Formats: sequence, structure tokens, C-alpha cells
Amino acid sequence: MHILPILTVATMLLMTRLTPQVGMDPTQRMMMNIMSPIMFGVFTWAAASGLALYWTVGQHYRRAAAVRMNRTHLGKELREMQEKRARKKNK
Repeated sequence: MHILPILTVATMLLMTRLTPQVGMDPTQRMMMNIMSPIMFGVFTWAAASGLALYWTVGQHYRRAAAVRMNRTHLGKELREMQEKRARKKNK
């Protein structure tokens, strides 16, 4: 069973939720948030398992850094800017 490609896709989807994407168009952001994990899942499905393991472990380190960053003043400010732009576009 191909567990590592599935883990790679799952961790990448989680990372897209944690990372603020302030300046991006919502349609572009949605495509990148979906297509990038799927593309990397296909890559890791076809490649050696070491590559999938490398990307998955790297995603866990980036997730820890993103969580730390989101707790800082700058991270909170970026989240507020992103939410403000989303509210403005929805009106």
C-alpha cells in the first residue's frame, strides 16, 4: 500500500491551511492549495519512497515553523489582513 504518498498529500493540504497567503487571488489560491498537493502526490507515487519520506518529514518541520510564526505578532497581523481582504471581496 502507498502510505507515504497519501501522507505527503495530507501534510501538504494541512500546510496550505496554516500558511497565510495574503496577496494571492482567491481563485488562484484555491487552485494552488488543491493542485500542488495532488501534483506532489503523483510525483511521490511514481518516485522512490525516500523522496516521499523526505517531503513528508520536511512538511512536518515547516508545519512546526508555521505554527510558531502564526503565534507571533507578524503572523497574527498577516491573518487579519487576509481575513479583511476576504471580507472586502465577499461584499
